[in-house]
Amino acid sequence: LRRQVIGSAEGVFAELEFDPGAVAQLHANIVQTLIFSNRGTAGVSDFTCKAAVPKHMHVQISPPSQKSLQPSSGEEIRQVLRLSAVDPTRPVKVRLKLEFSLEGGSRVDATLDFSFADLVPSAI
Repeated sequence: LRRQVIGSAEGVFAELEFDPGAVAQLHANIVQTLIFSNRGTAGVSDFTCKAAVPKHMHVQISPPSQKSLQPSSGEEIRQVLRLSAVDPTRPVKVRLKLEFSLEGGSRVDATLDFSFADLVPSAI
């Protein structure tokens, strides 16, 4: 398995753990793990992550393993991301919507986009 940073928002880093072979070959069903860590200076609470894909695909995302992260603690929030009906002739793109509160009261709404072509150059 490979683990790669796919983006960040206000100190919360999103990484994807995936099988490069399944991604490169664009298997019809692909299971990946999203991993979130807090590298910022403020604690995070009320964490949620939603996923969206193009209409020709289907996505399922598990609930987060926890709802809060202390800064630079080494803690991780994990969610399983399942993609199905992957068409090897079309680009595979995923949009993540992150929502959480920072210690001190500010609310963060962020969107992170990634495609399989960014992860494995041989993928469409």
